[in-house]
Amino acid sequence: MDLLAVLLRRLDAVLVVPGGPTMIQRDEDRDRLPAALRDEWPVVVARTGAEIDRAIRAS
Repeated sequence: MDLLAVLLRRLDAVLVVPGGPTMIQRDEDRDRLPAALRDEWPVVVARTGAEIDRAIRAS
C-alpha cells in the first residue's frame, strides 16, 4: 500500500474503491470530485499506505 500511496501522490490522483471509499490526498481535493463520488460514497483523506489500508478495511 505504501507504493500505491507514492504513486497516487506523484500522479496527484484519487483512489476509487468500488463499493468503498474514495481516497484523496488533501481535504481541499474533495471539492474537485464529481458530485456522484462525493455524495454516494465516503470520501477519506489517506496519504500513507497504512491510512489507505485502514480506510479499505473500515468500509
